[in-house]
Amino acid sequence: MEFRHLRLQNFRNFDFLNLELQGTRHFLFGANAQGKSNCLEALSLVTAMRSFRVREWKPLARSGFSEWQLRCDIRSRKTGEHCLELHVNGSRKQIFLDGDLLPRLGQLLGRFPVVVLGSEDLQLLRGSPGERRRWLDLTFSLIDPCYFEALLAYGNGLAQRNRLLKNGASDREIESFEQAMSAPAALLVKTRTQRTAELRTMAEDVYARLVDGREQPSLTYRPDSALDDPAAILQKWRDTRKGDRALGSTRAGPHRDDLRIQVDNRAAREYGSDGQQRALVMALRFAQSQLWESVLNEVPVLLVDDVLGELDPQRREAFWSLCREDRQVIATGTEQPPQYEHWQIHKVDNGIISQ
Repeated sequence: MEFRHLRLQNFRNFDFLNLELQGTRHFLFGANAQGKSNCLEALSLVTAMRSFRVREWKPLARSGFSEWQLRCDIRSRKTGEHCLELHVNGSRKQIFLDGDLLPRLGQLLGRFPVVVLGSEDLQLLRGSPGERRRWLDLTFSLIDPCYFEALLAYGNGLAQRNRLLKNGASDREIESFEQAMSAPAALLVKTRTQRTAELRTMAEDVYARLVDGREQPSLTYRPDSALDDPAAILQKWRDTRKGDRALGSTRAGPHRDDLRIQVDNRAAREYGSDGQQRALVMALRFAQSQLWESVLNEVPVLLVDDVLGELDPQRREAFWSLCREDRQVIATGTEQPPQYEHWQIHKVDNGIISQ
């Protein structure tokens, strides 16, 4: 897919933005804190209506405003030209695709895949297991509607079970929610097991190209309970229910899974150098892109938010070799890219973008 046009009103530091994005190579160039990352953040929303920088929507509105709008003209390899609009007023959000209101987010997932490479990606290594689970959930939800529905069902059931545990509800009440949670939980474990194996192969290949095959990465799914059978999961919750009551929370289940990331058989979080960690998260992002493309038959747009300056020259050159000509790349930086004559350069200055 490709972005063709972006319009913003009262988004972050943009009063109004009207940006043409014809072609596959665009570079947003300017000093820090001028709006480069804000522009990429707006473009990234089309994938799942989630910011790669914040979890709340309130910071996305321009200071002093509660209402903002986004409009993207997008060309899909499979379905042609589309117009996606997002209208936000406080907590109210409306998504329009080609003029029609989309009542459910699930109708958007998988339509317009965008992969973001940013400094926040290091949290995939350095952050909590929750950061890695959220990445896996987004990666798999985009290509598997059944996974997305199971994730919603399990999350709702988990919240209700925890509430009942805290309120001292009867075993019968708690077990009714466990019954509803068990099948989605099994599906989450099964899908994560299968899909993570695919991601591992892709990430290992990308990492080898980034470091010229000198190091061996490893990506391993670590389920809290290696159970993908609903009956076994139900028994696990029965066995742990007494302790769960004492703590008021559910201690076992896919909400406690993790992703182990290693390089040369050592935990990348504790032992990886800064360069190794940056190459690893880059490999994860390219693997995510490859997985989406293989299932969706759509080349994801790559948004690169001011991270290449942190790579050594060899890894930077390897990164550009991974960016195929048919992939749209929209990057930011304070210095112009190599071979900048092949890029469309957009100057960003205090919320105003010019060519």
